[in-house]
Amino acid sequence: MLNTTNPTPACDLVTLVSARFGELSVAETKLLEAASKGELAVCGPNDNQDDPANDPAKAGEWSTDREIRAELIRWLCVDGAAQEQVDPKGIRTFGARVVGKQDLSYVVVPFGLALQRCRLMEDAEFYSTELPKLDLQGTWVRSFNADRISVKGSIFLRDGFRAEGEVRLLGAQVSGNLDCGNSVFMNPSGDALSADRVNVKGDVFLDDGFRAEGVVRLSGAQIGGTLDCEKGAFTNSSKKALNASGIRVKGNIFLRDGFRAEGEVRLAGAQIEGDFVCIGSRINGQLVAQGLSVRGHLFWSGIANPEQARVDLRNGSVGALIDDIENWPPAGQLVLDGFTYARISAAEKGAGKRLKWLARQESFAPQPYRQLARVLREEGDEAGARRVLFEMELLRRQKEDRGRLERFWSGMLRRTIGFGYYPAKSLLWLLGLTVVSMFLTWGGYAVGSLAPADKEAYGPFKQSSQLPLHYDRFYPPVYALENSFPLVKLGQAERWQPDPNPQWQCSSPKCFSRLLCWVLSPVVLRGLRWCQICLGWFFTTMFVAGVSGIVRKD
Repeated sequence: MLNTTNPTPACDLVTLVSARFGELSVAETKLLEAASKGELAVCGPNDNQDDPANDPAKAGEWSTDREIRAELIRWLCVDGAAQEQVDPKGIRTFGARVVGKQDLSYVVVPFGLALQRCRLMEDAEFYSTELPKLDLQGTWVRSFNADRISVKGSIFLRDGFRAEGEVRLLGAQVSGNLDCGNSVFMNPSGDALSADRVNVKGDVFLDDGFRAEGVVRLSGAQIGGTLDCEKGAFTNSSKKALNASGIRVKGNIFLRDGFRAEGEVRLAGAQIEGDFVCIGSRINGQLVAQGLSVRGHLFWSGIANPEQARVDLRNGSVGALIDDIENWPPAGQLVLDGFTYARISAAEKGAGKRLKWLARQESFAPQPYRQLARVLREEGDEAGARRVLFEMELLRRQKEDRGRLERFWSGMLRRTIGFGYYPAKSLLWLLGLTVVSMFLTWGGYAVGSLAPADKEAYGPFKQSSQLPLHYDRFYPPVYALENSFPLVKLGQAERWQPDPNPQWQCSSPKCFSRLLCWVLSPVVLRGLRWCQICLGWFFTTMFVAGVSGIVRKD
């Protein structure tokens, strides 16, 4: 009797492939049998990732029983009859040596492809490939070209994945995650990972021991989640180590907890809707973040080597700044011109410490000072804001003043009204002028060098020191105040004056020195009074100019 029982799908797939490729290796047979059942084809002694027998670095020592032809995998992905025999879980292989060039360019693969702890002996081409999932965990490859690949799930290049050539993902579309954690990308003379304009709906992981020698490129990339470079090492000391100019991230960017860059980290024009975190990182080179936009917080603290870094934040903006001032680069290595932030959330927000931060700039620019003053003012620290603006004006004038007249005028503005930010200084000068005048006029009155201005009162006063009963007595404080403040009229300056008699003689006791008598003489007091009136007008005018803001440039 004939056996009418249908053969198993595995037998159908093995038979189908054998008819096309002839004799199959042990690994190829395992692959076909597992693919038809949706199982993992274990081509080595076991599926233990830590077993040295499954180390792709030693794939050259593996027997031919572990070999799978690259063209066989391609045929399974493109042949309609073969596709029908493959389980929806896809092709899943562990510990195989793939010989030949793996080329799936322009292929629409209906199932996922997983080559775990395998070794691809030649370059791989996945240009414009479409498939549900790509899993190369722990696999070693040479160059890997997956430009414009479209993956409905995630791409896994992690847990020991190693590329000894360029990995290209230019314009790739990934609906899940791009996971390159704990992997190695080696192309020291060029680009290690080229993922410009990649569009990842989920997260991008270059973390947990990720290591790249060569440029990692993410220019113009769009990431729906987070870019996580925690504990990642990027090395390209003479060029860019990480180039993510124009990247758009809806989540956070983490350059933290062991992140290390030997070379330039470029985030020019990056847009981050979450936080930008640089905590516990090491950057031996530049962080170029011109035009950076962070909607959340910028964290900057615990930098391992701030003295070896240069940070360029010009024209950038962040929602809030949380930092440790001592971890910023040294003087001359920080660029903040055009950098804005809505608030400072760190404990170190006082004007004194923040001025030390601004002093680290590569060159003087007024905008960072105005920005800091605005934030301090909004937080209620008006005194701190004035201090910052005063320092800004001082530095600006030191840089711009060329002639002696300009330097003299700047010195006057600084000492009298603090460039307009401390107008009360002029009142202190007026107060000091009044006190000095009070003591001098009091002494002049004592030695007789001050006399009534009225002729009828002058004679009796000089003869007997007596005044008519209707005449105002001399009050030194009022007299000094009236002469110092030109707008104050109390009657003393009109009724008393230095003695006009050219034959005046000092009437002081013998204990008064000749020098003191000269200082208190009518001639000297008259000259001092003229100077006092002029200085009074000057300091009053400066006070009005300071209060009105005429001399300020903020």
